[in-house]
Amino acid sequence: MNARTILGALAALGMQPAFAQAEAGANTLRFSIDEDRALLVAERSDGTRQEFGPLAHTLDGICYFSEAGRTQVFLSDGDGALHQYVADSSTLLYLRAVHANPDTEVCELDPSGEWLYFLDPATGLWRTPTSPELEPMLTPVELFAPWGRLPAGTETIARPQGQLRDTDRYLPTVVADAETAAVRMHGDVADDPAVLVNPIDAAQSLILGADKAEGLRVYGLDGRERQFLDIGRLNNVDVAIVGAGERKGIAVASNRTHRRVDVFEIDLATAVVSLIGSWPLELGDPYGICMTGGEPIEVFVGDTEGLVQRWRLDLRRPDLEAELVEEIRFSSQTEGCDVDATNGILYVGEEDVGIWRVPLAAPAGKELLVPVDGENLTADVEGITMVERGSGDPWLLASSQGDDSYIVVDPGTGAIELKFRIGLNLEAAVDGVSETDGIDLVTQPLPGYPRGLLVVQDGRNVAPPAPQNFKLVSWASVESLMR
Repeated sequence: MNARTILGALAALGMQPAFAQAEAGANTLRFSIDEDRALLVAERSDGTRQEFGPLAHTLDGICYFSEAGRTQVFLSDGDGALHQYVADSSTLLYLRAVHANPDTEVCELDPSGEWLYFLDPATGLWRTPTSPELEPMLTPVELFAPWGRLPAGTETIARPQGQLRDTDRYLPTVVADAETAAVRMHGDVADDPAVLVNPIDAAQSLILGADKAEGLRVYGLDGRERQFLDIGRLNNVDVAIVGAGERKGIAVASNRTHRRVDVFEIDLATAVVSLIGSWPLELGDPYGICMTGGEPIEVFVGDTEGLVQRWRLDLRRPDLEAELVEEIRFSSQTEGCDVDATNGILYVGEEDVGIWRVPLAAPAGKELLVPVDGENLTADVEGITMVERGSGDPWLLASSQGDDSYIVVDPGTGAIELKFRIGLNLEAAVDGVSETDGIDLVTQPLPGYPRGLLVVQDGRNVAPPAPQNFKLVSWASVESLMR
């Protein structure tokens, strides 16, 4: 088949000739491959070039898309994978592999950079989202005859037609400064983080992470795992500093293996976490949990059926006995929650419904503060945390899992003050965030985070692909979007 016939067939599919270059500042960048040496080569219009590699796979084909000084690069290895990288003029970061049939070599990206098209020589033309934070769902565009209208023997594809990216539709984005070590097991395992600010030495502050497969993971501010407590499938965790004189850290976690609330003490001098007790729950599946400071401590724990229990825990009692105070019912599964103890308000996320504002003096008077509407808030509603501000009520921050975003809410009116995402930090080699479960935020100054630290669970950990982990975001970067 000659080139004109191929292009004519592709035009019938809404495709046009490919762009062959990309802009990078004042220079035009052209990318190519050196198959013999397994190198990716970036060539500038001024004659300079940068070589990346040798890479850990063979190179049989290339396609790329540039935007804002960065380039998405897909390299086919001929063995059934298209390896995705992100690059600028000096850095190359591996993201993931998109799997196809062996001998797949030819690919293209659409003008928005959101879709990767590739030609499977056995079946035809396919596409998949380019974002590594989305599932790599493979969709047939056109199959070879007789199953479709793509002429047999087609060997090249051209750039799809379409509108360029409408930037007004895209949310403001911050990046994570660092990330924790990954959990041990693959799958939906990491869930809810809690940040303990150490009042003795801020550098010894800790991030506690619930591991839904194994127990409690403890990280330092550098993201390294410092401790692991193998105590069963923990779903959510919360922390507080208690005591007026000799202060200590206390954490509580919902334990799904043993159907109980586990209580931990954090030694502020040594930054060591210890399990000091627990109490049983008559809940089918303990899920979300949050707590207040002070003595006695109040703990709120929910299940998958919409029941939230309010417990009172007196740490002065040697048996750590807890008293059930009341039950608050919702129509379906809840998880994320936080307590505004000053104003006596509990905030609860009902995953498919929205965020509830519950006055603790009269829980029956609860009101739906932010509904799931598919625009501001997309199911599932997951992590919820309070955001202190200089005056007035605190802000409320929640993760909108269904569209990989976060919202900052005025809890008095329910108004959305900000909606944002967490994207790729190429310089720090930290990937973006998607499908977030739990979140936590502290606004006290910490080393490296002078305005506070936001920690979020990352449901899809790439660059390179690994089990789930938690991302660390400077709160100052989010504050800058609110000014």
